[in-house]
Amino acid sequence: MAFKSKIKLEELKNLTEVQYIKLIEREVKRAAAFGQTGVIVLSDYTFSCGSLGTLILLGKLSGSLMKYYKGLKTDRKAEKDFAKGVCYFQEVEGQPPIMRIALNDGKGKPTKMKKNGKKLFKKLGFAVDIFKGDLGLEEVGLEAKEIDQIEAEVEQENDDQKMISIIRDYKKNFALVAKNVIPILKAKTPEKIEERHYQLSLRLLKLSKSLQDKLQEISEQKQEKYSAFVAEVKAKEPRLIKIVANLKQHLKNRTVEGNLDEVRGELHTLLNDLNQSSNKLQSLKTELKTKFKAYGISI
Repeated sequence: MAFKSKIKLEELKNLTEVQYIKLIEREVKRAAAFGQTGVIVLSDYTFSCGSLGTLILLGKLSGSLMKYYKGLKTDRKAEKDFAKGVCYFQEVEGQPPIMRIALNDGKGKPTKMKKNGKKLFKKLGFAVDIFKGDLGLEEVGLEAKEIDQIEAEVEQENDDQKMISIIRDYKKNFALVAKNVIPILKAKTPEKIEERHYQLSLRLLKLSKSLQDKLQEISEQKQEKYSAFVAEVKAKEPRLIKIVANLKQHLKNRTVEGNLDEVRGELHTLLNDLNQSSNKLQSLKTELKTKFKAYGISI
């Protein structure tokens, strides 16, 4: 289920900066529960009170919100202060949550958006990161403890593995990731991401770490033989880490949305049960009144 904004676009022009900030604070908290949503950002928006600041609108980029954005392309063509993209929320252990905005269309500048949005961002309770580019691969990473855990696992596994076997597995998994995962990310179709895509990419990352670790354990003669291949593998690793983190983030966001739908369903059932109970109580009350009246008792 996509996040839907409660800000009425037709009333936007009448809002002061203070009124807007109060509204967007609530919007951001709601959107964070969804994990990810569409976003429109203006860096030089003038509020009804005359204040100049950054305006953020969250929600699925269709219908009235998309119509609003298309209007900006005509009305603010000269200003070049607007853009749209994807907003997602990231939890980082031991740090404030991060609100990341990846802009993929429009001429608005992230630096100007950050500068004019200082007052707004202070109120949101999130570290805000705005950048131009695709969602995820440029910005999302794995935590250091996750990398440490992978390295510890492969170090233990390498005691029972031969270098040539690890290379064979790496090449096989690399081909699988290239065929099954990369096309989904390039086509920007996150709805097609499945757990198996994440596991495939994670396995490739583990094999990358495994190769680097094993190279240190083999003889100098064998090191000379395999060092060029391992160097190529190591050069690919930063992008691979971003792919793994990107897949993990998308799956996490989908789980959050699924949980919200489940909670909504449970609440709906509960409300129905309460309404039925209320009707039964009302019926019982009417029946008792009738019986008391028959015996001449008034209540």
